[in-house]
Amino acid sequence: MAHQTGEELKKPVNEFDSFDNQTALDFGNAVLRIAEKEYKRPVKIRVTYDNNIIFQYISGDIPGIEWLDRKGKTVKTTGKPSIYLYWHPEEYPELAGDETLSPFGGGVPYIISGENRGAFIVSGLRHREDHDLVMRALSEIRSKK
Repeated sequence: MAHQTGEELKKPVNEFDSFDNQTALDFGNAVLRIAEKEYKRPVKIRVTYDNNIIFQYISGDIPGIEWLDRKGKTVKTTGKPSIYLYWHPEEYPELAGDETLSPFGGGVPYIISGENRGAFIVSGLRHREDHDLVMRALSEIRSKK
């Protein structure tokens, strides 16, 4: 395991210095492993970067891929985790009633050098579990970088 510098330890778990496909794959694998072991339920996983889907996997036979789209659009529109809209809808009154968004957990910005460049997205569990799963998987892959 690589050792992190003090500056690296201060970064949020969703902030990286650069993008690479391996990060997307590592995230997806971490989510899938945690979901299968601890939740024992199928999940949908997506990583986007610069408006492109870089990684996507759907475990089991679960419908509802539109939740990945909605959570991703929420992250892109607000620049914040999708659960933030759930906690603070008053900060985004113009988004109220927009059914193309999702004010539920599971979408987290993919920050590259301080700029929102995409999203890490999970759907299929309770929305707070989706959020926690994203954050746990990001923490895991960051600790190994």
